[in-house]
Amino acid sequence: MNLEILHRSRKRVVPGDVFVFRPKGRDYYFGCVVMVGTKVISLPDNKLIYLYDIHAPGKLPVPDLDPKRLLVPPIVINNLPWSRGYFEVVEHRALSDIALLKTHCLRRSNGRYFNELGEELPHRIEPCGDFALDSFRTIDCSVSEALGIPWKPDEDAPTRL
Repeated sequence: MNLEILHRSRKRVVPGDVFVFRPKGRDYYFGCVVMVGTKVISLPDNKLIYLYDIHAPGKLPVPDLDPKRLLVPPIVINNLPWSRGYFEVVEHRALSDIALLKTHCLRRSNGRYFNELGEELPHRIEPCGDFALDSFRTIDCSVSEALGIPWKPDEDAPTRL
């Protein structure tokens, strides 16, 4: 893994939770929980999150978070990045105070596009993520690729549900 373990937590995250993650040897990067309970997969606590290309040497203060500065497209994830310690909540903001994309676009493997509620979209809207549940390993891979950090797959190669 290229992401450092920061702080393990079993506390459930909620929309508006701002968190940090840190690639080894780099600054802290910021993320935000946008929604809990998407229709991407039938698990009640999956989350739609943003990972920003916004970083700082410390966890606080949290800088302005602009959805035009996403490191990767929106991601659907479970609670494992927090319970394993790769994401650490550092602040909570009212969701109304967080700038959001107008439409969340997620591509299914059949080439059709849907929003986080499972409603079909007429066409692709950027940034477009995957209509799949990511793992902390696929996030590590996506972040590494976006930042140009070498990543070597192993026998536990990332998979999506």
